[in-house]
Amino acid sequence: MDTPPCNFTGGPPVEPPNYPNSFRERWYLIALASVIGVLIAAGASALLPRSYEATATLFLRVDSPESSLVEQSQFALARIKSYPELVTSPQVLRQTIADLGTDTTPQQLSSRLSAANPRDTVLLTVTATASRPDLAADTANSAARHLSQLVDSLESDVSLRLTLPATAPVSAASPQPTILMGLGFLGGLALGAILVAALGQLDPRVRTVAEVRALSGLPVVGQLTPGITGAIRRGRLSRRADEALRTTIVNQRLLTGERRPRVIAVVPAGRRSRLVAGSAVAALARTLVGAGDRTVIIASDSAPRRGVAAALDRAVDTALGWLGWGAAEHPNPPRITIPGDGDPARSAAILEKVAEAIADHDVVLITADSPTDIFALADIVGLEVLVAADRRRTSRTALVDATTSLEFAGTRPVAVLMTETGTRARVDLPATWLESDRVALAPLALPAAPPKRRRTSTRTRRPAAKPAAASSADDDPQGAAEAVGPTEAETPEHSDSDPHQAHESEILDGLEIDVHDDSDDVADHDSAADDLPHTDEGHDDGGDDDDDDTVEPEQVDSDGAHELEHEPA
Repeated sequence: MDTPPCNFTGGPPVEPPNYPNSFRERWYLIALASVIGVLIAAGASALLPRSYEATATLFLRVDSPESSLVEQSQFALARIKSYPELVTSPQVLRQTIADLGTDTTPQQLSSRLSAANPRDTVLLTVTATASRPDLAADTANSAARHLSQLVDSLESDVSLRLTLPATAPVSAASPQPTILMGLGFLGGLALGAILVAALGQLDPRVRTVAEVRALSGLPVVGQLTPGITGAIRRGRLSRRADEALRTTIVNQRLLTGERRPRVIAVVPAGRRSRLVAGSAVAALARTLVGAGDRTVIIASDSAPRRGVAAALDRAVDTALGWLGWGAAEHPNPPRITIPGDGDPARSAAILEKVAEAIADHDVVLITADSPTDIFALADIVGLEVLVAADRRRTSRTALVDATTSLEFAGTRPVAVLMTETGTRARVDLPATWLESDRVALAPLALPAAPPKRRRTSTRTRRPAAKPAAASSADDDPQGAAEAVGPTEAETPEHSDSDPHQAHESEILDGLEIDVHDDSDDVADHDSAADDLPHTDEGHDDGGDDDDDDTVEPEQVDSDGAHELEHEPA
């Protein structure tokens, strides 16, 4: 078939990752990261120690009869700003510790006490932090009272009075579970988005139809659902799997047209796609049989599984038998076995089995899971080649290698069959096709069988003379020559019986065969030499053996009679 020139420059350029598509496919990673963030925050809030805060409020009053109210107010605003620093003075700390009756040091208590002046007010708030609500309230009230006493002792015109005593808090000031879990959710959401973006950039697998188009330039003909291998084992396909298979068959006919018979070869893109490619071929064959098409599968026997895998297979088969899932919905199509991978007779067996299967079937499905199969398939004219790409296992490099190898072997793939495609990853395939994707394949034709190998000796055998002629060779050399060569009565139209002309025809036929081993020629020469008749004529001890073994060319006289030129005795 006509194939476009191969592209050895590394294939078509890879498009940048589609991040929205990656988020849509891996949304569960973002959700999982968010949930993990919330759980971590909840655990942290449960493990962190509780702390409670209590606040006492003091009011500053100025006692100066000589000053106006405005002056008193301005004086109070100016003086209140210097009082918050006094709450951590040693005098206040020691008196507060004495009131509480604890063994806390002044340094430790100072880290749990603070005072502040709200803006443009004459209020002073004293806040205490403790591990218990009641302890926090007692600490704040004690520190506020001793601070008031200290200010009264320092200045006589002002008085700092406790206006709002501290009360025991109801809830802990820290940690705050709601805030922590909110931060955990946002952190997990951000980390999940970064992870999905990184996977979209670094994931080597073929995940989308757009990536298949960018890497291979081929359309996608089908999107098979996950679990095809298990469905084949159970013998029952789900509704979605059956719908995906039927859609694949319809799309294949839309791309290549309706033909009978048709040979479809499924080539896995890489070794990791072999198992799912074989399962896809089996599922497609069952669907075709259910549609009324005579279908046959050509594939090699899979290697028997051993050990734990074999035990699991037997257990699954037993369980499926108990559940009644062992019977297939459609009868299994016939299967033709070919030699396994690495067998030198595999390529010839594929062509031979295809020729046998075409005569009795409408569709022939081939599982080309050997690297040498592509060279044998290249000889089939009108072959439909599908490249199987597993979304969970096939890498971009494997897909490019598979398509490039097929084109190098002289076979142009028709489309790509994607497997393990989930519901969210499915797209409308005909909408992604181009006008050039529809191909008109040549009528199906197989290569002619090679001619059988023949070995022809390049030496001429002389016909054995009759005993009477041999006995009279010494007396009548002319008669001996006439016994060997044709008689004068023979005409050109009767020259087919001439042994020399038969030898020439045999040599011409031998020119059309393959070159054979020299050892075979030597054996044939020795055999021919043994069969030659031995006479005393022209056979002396010092003569050349080649002169005795070569027939002299024919001479045609003026009358048209053929004579064999010979030397006189």
